Amino acid sequence: MSRNRKPLAEQKGHLTREQQDNIAATEDASAINDDQLKSAPRWLTDEPARVEWHRVIKELKKAGLICNLDRNNLGMYCNCFSDYLRVCRQLQDLLPDDKRVLLSAEDMEQFALLIRLRKTLIDDMMKISRTCGLTLDSRLKAGQLKVDKLVDAIEDAFGDI
Repeated sequence: MSRNRKPLAEQKGHLTREQQDNIAATEDASAINDDQLKSAPRWLTDEPARVEWHRVIKELKKAGLICNLDRNNLGMYCNCFSDYLRVCRQLQDLLPDDKRVLLSAEDMEQFALLIRLRKTLIDDMMKISRTCGLTLDSRLKAGQLKVDKLVDAIEDAFGDI
């Protein structure tokens, strides 16, 4: 089984000019459109998911970090986010205004279930967000690729100053 390919900017080995040109041409040929991202998918669960979709799409398009292939991952993230908001509201409604009052056994069982569900949703959102460029680490990695390309272009134009 072969290794995953790395983009040209992440290559650490000493490549010949021909190898670099070949990898760059492959990357250009594999570029993907983002025309399917204009509207939210119909399968998003509710309005908060659609609002989150439009908010995230706007930010990721500014950074140039999203394409059509990310559509399903982003939709899953938005649905998880919407479910997370709903679970947090249910937790707030379950807790009495006076925090010193003890919950009944039935309410305590529901409280524990909601806490576990909230933790599961947070884990799911974090896993999905890493694949979509929503975490700081993934954005920094993509930003570094852009900076490296700019530095290479300047060095090609003016030489190593």
